[in-house]
Amino acid sequence: MDVSVEFGVLTGSSGALVCVRPATIGGVGLLAVMSTRRRAISSGRRFPASSLSERTLHLLDVENLVGGVVDPVRVRRMWEAYPVSVADGDLVIAAFGAERAAHGMFALPSRVRPLVGSRGRDAADRALLAEIDVAWVAARFDRVVIASGDHIFTGMALALREAGVSVMLVARSMHISASLYSACTDDRRIEMPAA
Repeated sequence: MDVSVEFGVLTGSSGALVCVRPATIGGVGLLAVMSTRRRAISSGRRFPASSLSERTLHLLDVENLVGGVVDPVRVRRMWEAYPVSVADGDLVIAAFGAERAAHGMFALPSRVRPLVGSRGRDAADRALLAEIDVAWVAARFDRVVIASGDHIFTGMALALREAGVSVMLVARSMHISASLYSACTDDRRIEMPAA
């Protein structure tokens, strides 16, 4: 079904009721599409039907994954070593603290949405936590990948699981909070190549 409207309720060729409305997340304008045939999706892009059934939200704490040394080379290597496949319908958010954002955010592919936090300790962590609304995520994604070993994400992981979302942990070996590890349903290790 090919639809070109800004706002309204339509009936698609399959008989599914489709509602199209403007929406925002984190101050970014999006087009939210609700259908009686599929779960909610949030994007102006068209996705293949297969990607609509299983979407993943990837939350990357870049400073944690690169071991605190944020530079373009390490960030690019981190992305190349990222152990989870990113499908067309997935949303990838990479968080940086304000002091280090300019050093690494442009080393990531354009499909990755950078999120710049404030200054100070755990700035990227706090920015990711502030960005996520559990109910919104649960309505749109089947899985969330928390790419960080920091314990600060434990509460969010538990809330997502309670909302019915599968939560995967991606972290560096030997840099994983026990409480976060226990709160996730699956885990992978990211091994950073030597500089």
